[in-house]
Amino acid sequence: MRVASITLICLTSAFLLLYPFVLLANVMSYAGYANSATTSLGLSIAMSGFLWSSTLYPLPYLAALIVSIIYLKRKNDKKALQWQIGLLAYIGIIIGFMIAWMIFE
Repeated sequence: MRVASITLICLTSAFLLLYPFVLLANVMSYAGYANSATTSLGLSIAMSGFLWSSTLYPLPYLAALIVSIIYLKRKNDKKALQWQIGLLAYIGIIIGFMIAWMIFE
């Protein structure tokens, strides 16, 4: 289980390599989007959900990383793995918002 936890830590940290580009695109999306009366509720929720969740990704990443490292040092590999799986679920939510945005667009 220790190997799986460390592998997931490396996998989830790989998403941080894309973060500067995602942040730049999100800032441009926030600046360019004018909330109008013709925008559907689904599109608004999907867009806002994607932009906010992807912009704030480093916060849950750091929380999961710190807690996982603490659990790994305490030899509690199962809890460390659960935190990393939770972070993968968060990435899944981001991808879900992105797909919903493409569908509603």
